Amino acid sequence: MKKRIASLLLLVLLLATIPSVAEEDQLIEMSILLREDASAVSRDMLYFQLVEEELGIDLEPVAINVSNYEEKLNLLLATRDLPDLVSISLNAQSLLAQYGAEGAFIPLNEYWDRLPNVVKWIDEYEEDEFVWEKITSPDGNVYGAPVFNLASGCGNYFSVREDIMEEHNLAYPTTWEELTELLRTFKELYPDFPGLTKPDSTIYERTAPMFGTRNGVYFDYEANAYVDGRKSEGFKDMLLWYQNLYNEGLLDPDSFSMTRDMFESGILNGKYLIYIGYTTWGDNLSAIAQQTDPDFRFMYFTHPEYNGEVQKIIGAPCADPNIVWCIPTTCRNMDAALTMLDWLYSDAGIMATCYGKEGVTYYYEEDGTARFMPEYSTARNPEGTLNYNDEGIRCHQWYGVLPFQIDFYGPSNEASFVYTSEHDLFERSDPPFHWVDEMDEEDYNVIMGQVNTILDEAMTQFVVGNQPLSYWEDALATAEAVGWQDALDLRMESHEAMLG
Repeated sequence: MKKRIASLLLLVLLLATIPSVAEEDQLIEMSILLREDASAVSRDMLYFQLVEEELGIDLEPVAINVSNYEEKLNLLLATRDLPDLVSISLNAQSLLAQYGAEGAFIPLNEYWDRLPNVVKWIDEYEEDEFVWEKITSPDGNVYGAPVFNLASGCGNYFSVREDIMEEHNLAYPTTWEELTELLRTFKELYPDFPGLTKPDSTIYERTAPMFGTRNGVYFDYEANAYVDGRKSEGFKDMLLWYQNLYNEGLLDPDSFSMTRDMFESGILNGKYLIYIGYTTWGDNLSAIAQQTDPDFRFMYFTHPEYNGEVQKIIGAPCADPNIVWCIPTTCRNMDAALTMLDWLYSDAGIMATCYGKEGVTYYYEEDGTARFMPEYSTARNPEGTLNYNDEGIRCHQWYGVLPFQIDFYGPSNEASFVYTSEHDLFERSDPPFHWVDEMDEEDYNVIMGQVNTILDEAMTQFVVGNQPLSYWEDALATAEAVGWQDALDLRMESHEAMLG
């Protein structure tokens, strides 16, 4: 991964030469479907100027507002009224499996000789071993090129007010008991401290990997089977830890109904001193707070060991099979569409779509690191007055590859990303999966719906209702009685049938 990042940041000598598809002094007209508010898209944007300069393509954007993206996309797919190049960023594989088989999109696998950069990324992407399997439809064709995200945020870490830790000479915890003791210390120092917090309802999803499990169904590679993490000892230990925190007033009760506005307000007014979630939140809010308090800063810390080791976290850089580029069979100029699609995955295309134009929106430091011009606002430069998105740069999924860009990593986010990468703490992704039998899928959904209802209620009552451990064990038995393991067996049977 380090080699991949380094190569992307040293492209000043490596930019690929992309041939223009237009005749001399004649532009090729082509349309492109983008997920973006229409009012925010203009053909005057630098993004479209670069496409014209480098490829000789006059690109007409067709924007679908984010708020009604799914509805409008389904209408375009049903009517086949599609632009020449299409970005799909929602449930792409299920849509491609249906509409690709019906002839709405060209099989890209028939044009791999025209898409060398796309193929190279799929073949050589070491962080995701299942790229080919994830993007191959049931009929054996590949209808969409996946977007590669090399800049995944670290979402399963604790972040704490580093300036307060230093002010009181507090040690960072290495065990779960030490973490609990740190929360007690905060409570003693700041009586209004509400405890550990989280800005949405995913507190168990974030914490379960720290205990070597998941809040739900996942593929256990050691067992070679689909399992549900809620059955595990690790999940039980996590619930016991949270129950103890709640009983001592060390778990913010608002965490279960927190809104983003409540969270941000609580961070900025000094109410919240420690949270679990994306490290970017702490960086972004620290930058705001530092306008009046220069010492204010959040910093991540590695979660305590469980079973003798620091457990892996979810959120690795990935090839996203549900965010793809595809070419409709109604495309007016297949040659131009193939050229632009491959350009998006070339060194030149990556720099253009994610940085813009050298000397205009970005420059290179002496060590070869690409940086945005100081007038552009980023996580590292909040004082900038210009927005790179206004140039069409780094917008939603307008790119093919999103590289690691230092400008968008605050100190905590960068430190957590580097630590996680160097210590191999990103969890291995689940293998691709689809149901082979529709009846099995229906049965699975019915059973798991009942299981989730039983366990969601039990988790809440156990943690905040101070129920005994037997209460949680009874809930697990109730879930088993409605066919919990049967549902997992159905999923495994479909997995094995899918593999042939």
